[in-house]
Amino acid sequence: MIKKYYDTDCNLGFLDGKTVAIMGYGSQGHAHAQNLHESGVDVVVGLRKDSASWAKAEAAGLKVMEVPEAAKAADVVMMLVPDEIAADIYNEQVAPYMKEGDVLMFAHGFNIHFQFVKPAKNIDVIMVAPKGPGHTVRSQYVNGKGVPCLVAVEQNATGNAYKLAAAVAELHFDMYFGQRGDDRLRVLTGQTQLVHIQSDGAVERAGVDVDEPVFFRQRLCQRAFARSGGSVDGDG
Repeated sequence: MIKKYYDTDCNLGFLDGKTVAIMGYGSQGHAHAQNLHESGVDVVVGLRKDSASWAKAEAAGLKVMEVPEAAKAADVVMMLVPDEIAADIYNEQVAPYMKEGDVLMFAHGFNIHFQFVKPAKNIDVIMVAPKGPGHTVRSQYVNGKGVPCLVAVEQNATGNAYKLAAAVAELHFDMYFGQRGDDRLRVLTGQTQLVHIQSDGAVERAGVDVDEPVFFRQRLCQRAFARSGGSVDGDG
């Protein structure tokens, strides 16, 4: 039996007093950071000091820090750097500063499924994945609309992971959908739960029996190949 929730069940208070660090300011990063910031969330952006995006983020009114400093400041960390370098950045510059009860978010589950990222057991691990490119996520928000979004929970250490994921989605995309068997969701493993926030405001939760993913972007396959001793060509 699918249990339904409604907008009133999405408690935005779960973001009160929390700082969200968006790691990366590319296609998805700029959209997530600006949308959350304009929704009243305390947002910082984590970048390399020499990143060409540093000035762009500051020009958008966002506070920018180097990645380790952003991780230290954050209660919620969202990894929106390219998947093929996310594990190295997380393991070296983010993981040492994650505290018990913090939240780690992704927009794609590749690094979790293949265990390139192995989060501590005392933090929440969630996915908030818009079904659209970053410029569309941003433009739809600016126009008072939204894009379909998948929300999933891999690790619920605090007991509030679903509620926080729903709060992020509620603020971030305006309307949300989910579907069982979605390739983007399948790359989250374990007893993953999919939260559907539908256009009529209803939220459905359904258990997902996760199997091997059936689709990956080329660069994700390249990362796995490189980790196995091969070489990587293409975007980075």
